[in-house]
Amino acid sequence: TKHQPLRILADDWPRWDVLLQDAATRQNSLREAGQKVIAGQRDAQNKRQALDQATSHFIQAEKALQTAQTRLQTALDALAGFDAEALAARRQTAQIRRDQLTEAERLWIALNGLQARQRELENESHSLQEKATQAETALTQLLADQPAAAARLEQAEKSLKTAEVACAENVETLRASLETDVPCPVCGATEHPYAAGDAPSRALLASFKAEVSECRKALESLRTQEATQRIHRDNHRQRLTALAKEQESLTAALQRDNAAWSAHPLAAELTTIAPADCLAWFTEQQQRVRTGLDAISQEETVQRKAAKVRDEAQTARDQAQKQHSTAQNALNAAQKAFDQATQTAQT
Repeated sequence: TKHQPLRILADDWPRWDVLLQDAATRQNSLREAGQKVIAGQRDAQNKRQALDQATSHFIQAEKALQTAQTRLQTALDALAGFDAEALAARRQTAQIRRDQLTEAERLWIALNGLQARQRELENESHSLQEKATQAETALTQLLADQPAAAARLEQAEKSLKTAEVACAENVETLRASLETDVPCPVCGATEHPYAAGDAPSRALLASFKAEVSECRKALESLRTQEATQRIHRDNHRQRLTALAKEQESLTAALQRDNAAWSAHPLAAELTTIAPADCLAWFTEQQQRVRTGLDAISQEETVQRKAAKVRDEAQTARDQAQKQHSTAQNALNAAQKAFDQATQTAQT
């Protein structure tokens, strides 16, 4: 009686039991579906955040790529202002000019040195020829003077011998034995002026000895001078022979250098330059070449820096391109994941 309201339920319990079980099952399914919806929404929200983050990264990568491309284009424009071939051609031309100037100066100095030496040899040869001629003339005169000097010596020696005979000891004894008014046993004279005192023969003897000494000295002097002049002449001739050999080799060197100079590209430029101004001209031209090469080196340095900037910009652009592609792929993947999560959440 107390539970009378439940009779209907109790009488048909199997049916209600089935319905209740079905309701419980449906309730569990609904709860699971609600959890899936919440999970799907949460996943969609996460995918949205991932998509937003991927979009932000892509935008940054795109900006970085644009910046890198702009920098690369600027570097390419700067490098395009240089003509590498023209710069290399200018350097080659300047280097050729420098080498030509160096070789021309060396050749010009050598040629002038040879010409100066040739003039020295000609002057020395002329002077030696005159000295050799003078020595030969003097030698001829000395040889011509010697016979007369030898004859004078011979005559003086004969006179000396005669005087010595006159002053011999037996003559002195005979002179001492002479008596006044008594005839001389040699000449028969009764007057004997030289019987006493210093006879004139003694003075004559001393005079002859002095003359012999002077004649001998004169002859020896002539012979000494002859030997000296002969040595001078022979030395001059030997030196002239040596000079002739040197002149022969010098002439060959001059012919060689003259031919080289005539064939040199800069010889024509120097035809209007005075010889005294040639060294100054070489110095000025070499300074110009050095200045030009310095300017070319500076341009090459700037060009190398521009090429380095270009290479760095190229590397940065390639890296930015790679990062942009990575960000693009990541964005596409995030978009696809978000679309799938959204579709799942809506199902």
